[in-house]
Amino acid sequence: MKRILLLLMFAPIFLIGQTPPASMLSVSEITVKMGHEAQFIQGVKMYNECYAAAKGTDKWNIYRRYQGEGIVYLITSFYKNWVDMNKDDAASNSCRSIITNFIMPHMEKNNSMVAKTMPEVSKTKPVDLKMIWVTTYSVHDGIGFEAALTDFSNVIKTAEGDTRSYWFKLVGGSMDDGDYVSSVPFTGYEDMDIVRENTWKVYEKSQGKQKSDALRTKVLGLIENSWSYLYELKDDLSVK
Repeated sequence: MKRILLLLMFAPIFLIGQTPPASMLSVSEITVKMGHEAQFIQGVKMYNECYAAAKGTDKWNIYRRYQGEGIVYLITSFYKNWVDMNKDDAASNSCRSIITNFIMPHMEKNNSMVAKTMPEVSKTKPVDLKMIWVTTYSVHDGIGFEAALTDFSNVIKTAEGDTRSYWFKLVGGSMDDGDYVSSVPFTGYEDMDIVRENTWKVYEKSQGKQKSDALRTKVLGLIENSWSYLYELKDDLSVK
């Protein structure tokens, strides 16, 4: 049977100097009922203990959204491909009752999403992340957006040695899910306080103001909408 929880981790460890094949990213965005967060956390810990006792081999990270409406958690993991996502997980099946009895009663809603990694434009150096700044984009023209993103990322990679974000392309989903996601990792709150030069300024220094302005105008014309949230990694709820 398919795994019960949809899992995801926003920061894969890419091999430095190499471009790995794209992998599948599965996300479960859970809104917890007001006043039920402690019970939800207890249920997740019960599931994790059961999964470990059943000798489960999957790994996942859990993040809590820092701002915005409601109490929102992300449960996250990577798969090699569609087949890998659909393979049987006996350990998960054996712990299903914990989800039904101790997690779902404290959930207001759950939104499941699937995306593909975009390693050719993503950060390659591993980061011991504790926070992630996630921006979702709805675009008019995916082909044009990806071409502009490739141009921009190549320039930043040349100038700084690496890009700053992990990128994902959403596969299907509702109109509210968006089309592309970027995730900027931080090692902690102190890292977020470091003032870095705006990447458009980095691009302008390399390519000149005229080309920078033209690309920025093009990108803004391709984006229909965008929104951002900060998420904090919950190590005590994650399974690594």
